Amino acid sequence: DLDVPVAMTSQCIWGRTNLRVYSTGRDLLDLGVFSLGDMLPETAYVKMMWVLDKTQNKGEVKSLMKENLAGEITPETRPDVFLKPKTSSE
Repeated sequence: DLDVPVAMTSQCIWGRTNLRVYSTGRDLLDLGVFSLGDMLPETAYVKMMWVLDKTQNKGEVKSLMKENLAGEITPETRPDVFLKPKTSSE
């Protein structure tokens, strides 16, 4: 287990992380890395700084990071938000 909290996000603007899909992700889970779903990396960076100012306890850090405090995490990816059907004029 890691001595410091380490979280995983996606570089993709509509990306979502799931560390259980591939063996490398499962290895990361075993090391203590935790997924932040679809939180943007920049948001995760700022949130981690805020959380670490509040607590140094790894369990509390993970819990606060995974908690949706201001709409930074969505419960599911909705394709209708980012996939728009083409119109006949396009």
